[in-house]
Amino acid sequence: MTNTGKTQERLILGIDTGGTFTDFVLQSESGLQTFKLPSTPDDPSRAILKGLDHFFGQELPENLEIIHGSTVATNAFLERKGAKTLLITTYGFEDVLFIGRQNRPKLYDFNVTRPREIIPRSMVAGVKERMLFDGTVLKSPGKTIGNRLHRICREKGAESVAVCLLHSYANDAHERRIKEELLKTDVPIILSSKILPEFREYERLTTTLLNAYLGPVISSYIKRLSRSLEKVPLHIQQSNGGILPAADIEKRAIYTLLSGPAGGVHGSHQLAREMGLEKLITFDMGGTSSDVSLCDRKPTLTREHQIDGYPIRIEVMDINTVGAGGGSSRTWTPGAC
Repeated sequence: MTNTGKTQERLILGIDTGGTFTDFVLQSESGLQTFKLPSTPDDPSRAILKGLDHFFGQELPENLEIIHGSTVATNAFLERKGAKTLLITTYGFEDVLFIGRQNRPKLYDFNVTRPREIIPRSMVAGVKERMLFDGTVLKSPGKTIGNRLHRICREKGAESVAVCLLHSYANDAHERRIKEELLKTDVPIILSSKILPEFREYERLTTTLLNAYLGPVISSYIKRLSRSLEKVPLHIQQSNGGILPAADIEKRAIYTLLSGPAGGVHGSHQLAREMGLEKLITFDMGGTSSDVSLCDRKPTLTREHQIDGYPIRIEVMDINTVGAGGGSSRTWTPGAC
């Protein structure tokens, strides 16, 4: 147990919430302390609070800082338990999400199974506007667009809104107009021009939609945890290995999709450096899955990652995941990686 007295010693607690176990590593001047207990999938914060009680009892020290790696976003997406999200796009382009690319992982497979839909087609609304590739306005949204979108949000019961208009990376005026019209709905509104201001409509759309889809779930979880932590600083592990203040998590939920696995790669790389090794393959077996990544002097990053068949066009660690972990009932076969 750690002394909770009024000391200026800096305490850093790393928490990794997995599908089966929640792991804790406490770093202090006296060294490292570890603790493990079963995860609580219905509410991961319950296991975290038990771990905090193990280290500190009922009173958290003022000099504590927490860095949290989580699979909450990953599991919410894979299980399709995100928020009820309305996607607003340019009229005539409502099916971009469902058409996707012509790329096929198995070219000659006649029995291809499409990835499970993120949202149904009924949750997509088209707006009659048009922005050209150079940012020139061809057609502005009508004056009644606000009333129409308010009605759609109300009828659909939208809990979150993703806005991805054609060529908004060149001129975001129409996306900003839609956000202003919807501010009174009191639902989070995610703009593609803020998340991913670059061309390639499909990738920009899926990235924006996933952020809106997962934002309320992650935000609700982090808010519950933050209330219990009171004034203790909380940072979230990002998919690229960095950390993000918990206060900004709803607007950037997409950056936590590989939060837990990224922490494993980062820790393995740091250990390898201390051992004088520059090239390694990391292997991180959890209770649900096994994660493998290649580090050639530093962790490998990519902007071409896919999760469950959908591209996310942000910088993440290049991690390959196999759905066969230490607590999994699935059988691993050679070549599965």
